Amino acid sequence: MRNVRLEFNTEEGTIHALRGVDLNVGRDEVVGLVGESGCGKTVLGLSILGLNPVPPAKLLEGSQILFKGKDLAKLATNEFAAVRGTGVSMIFQEPATSLNPVFTIGDQITESIRLRYQRSENTHTPSSSVINEQVREALKLVKIADPERVAHRYPHELSGGMKQRAMIAMALAAKPSMLIADEPTTALDVTIQAQILRLMRDLMNEVKTSILFITHDLGVISEIADRVAVMYAGRIVEESNVGELFKEPLHPYTAGLLASLPRLSELSKEIQPLAGSVPDAINPPKGCSFHPRCKFVMDQCHTIQPELKEVKPGHKVACHLY
Repeated sequence: MRNVRLEFNTEEGTIHALRGVDLNVGRDEVVGLVGESGCGKTVLGLSILGLNPVPPAKLLEGSQILFKGKDLAKLATNEFAAVRGTGVSMIFQEPATSLNPVFTIGDQITESIRLRYQRSENTHTPSSSVINEQVREALKLVKIADPERVAHRYPHELSGGMKQRAMIAMALAAKPSMLIADEPTTALDVTIQAQILRLMRDLMNEVKTSILFITHDLGVISEIADRVAVMYAGRIVEESNVGELFKEPLHPYTAGLLASLPRLSELSKEIQPLAGSVPDAINPPKGCSFHPRCKFVMDQCHTIQPELKEVKPGHKVACHLY
């Protein structure tokens, strides 16, 4: 992603959702995208697949979303069909509203498999028995114990964890090169959450799929990601490998997020919440968006937006302190 800028035109004014996002996701890599609610994480994920409604959404001139050499930002709406599913798949935050309630789980996975064959130039769609076997294999891949039974179930007959596994199976049945996971564990309890995270890590190694993992939970990021990008008010403000970020956060916003986390090793230590609130996306602050909440604010922060630059090997930050 290069200088990705996206706006929503509303009756209240223009919402500046993405304000120049630069981010890479490499082959066989898990990149975590973290930030507060409303910072633009989900909008960025939807932008990759052209899923933001147009209008009111508008991707601005100069935005580039490069996937295997093709600029997705230049595709017409009807051209995205060739990319969605087989090139890039997405797992949404709430599986109960993402799965079709009137089709069985097996039917929905079958659709992904048929699309994969239809979009492949060198193969023809196999028989129903072969596809049914592939459905069962997809469900086995996500550690569902009785795939035959689950394939004939409707979404409302499954638990939250099972629905999420079915969503992952459906996304991976198309054998995508990249998977966008939009807070896939938010609605699950802690035990199931841990199982889904382990499952996604195992699947990435087995299926060779890159993952953009969107979440507001830094604990989840520490479990699954290789590299993490921190987003604030529609921009990436820090990017680093996970170990480095947790050990030495450079941006005051990142440091504030980490300081607000409860730690088992420091139960007596008081949690330090971030002061202030997320800025108005219609009238964002001039200069650095974080300056109204920053304890290190300087004069230039009020007028000059800092560029995201590499200050240490593999560690980028957008802050006038560096």
